[in-house]
Amino acid sequence: MAEHSLVHYEFFSTFKDLTAGTIGGCAGIAAGQPLDTVRVRLQAQTETNRLYKGTLDCFLKTVKNEGPRALFKGMSSPLLGNAPINAIVFGCNGSMNRTLDRLFPSEKQDTSGKPVLWKSFLSAFWAGSVQTFVATPVELIKCKLQVQVDSSSPPPPSSSSSVSSTTSSSTASSALSSKATTTTTTT
Repeated sequence: MAEHSLVHYEFFSTFKDLTAGTIGGCAGIAAGQPLDTVRVRLQAQTETNRLYKGTLDCFLKTVKNEGPRALFKGMSSPLLGNAPINAIVFGCNGSMNRTLDRLFPSEKQDTSGKPVLWKSFLSAFWAGSVQTFVATPVELIKCKLQVQVDSSSPPPPSSSSSVSSTTSSSTASSALSSKATTTTTTT
């Protein structure tokens, strides 16, 4: 009977971790998406084709030329991907913490009542390592969607008037592709 209640406890604790991670992650995506879109657009610029002078300029030109919804381009990918990413992070971290507590019961807390540092490190390392398998493709899709320019809106102003919006978009996309390997994900 004791084993049954341990399994029930572990299931319920993991379910709470997964739910909290999913809800928290989705709220974070919704709040941070406009600035993330601006960041990706600024990173996708090239020296020869600078479309924006800075963060505020990019934000204002995006809203003016494409409307406020353009700030949320690419949000569906992280929202769909963020549920499993944060669920993995919270679930793996919580599960590893509970496993280490069972394996090393005398080392649950240090003298000040805080969790033991090496257990927290191992749990976080495990959670971060596992989530990269989901986060990397989700981030790549999101970035590619963010640099797309809506063809029905007027082309964004550029330093060279002979550059069409199609060329600007393909230049930004190819710049993004070359930078995609250096972009780090933050979750």
